[in-house]
Amino acid sequence: MERCEELSKQSLALVTILATSIGYEKAAEIAHTAHRENKSIIEVVKEMNIMDEKTAEELLDPINMTGVKK
Repeated sequence: MERCEELSKQSLALVTILATSIGYEKAAEIAHTAHRENKSIIEVVKEMNIMDEKTAEELLDPINMTGVKK
């Protein structure tokens, strides 16, 4: 389970959830930066101060996206 969670958090696909909040262009910039710098989407969002950390963590949590209770 931990390995699956780790891999999902590294997925560039997570950026799609951001597009509705911050727009496609900014989301694409985040994905490009994450790929280029070998960082996770959440790391780049935090570094760029796109949104507050708590919101970013909740929004980009892959388990939350599935609707499965922890």
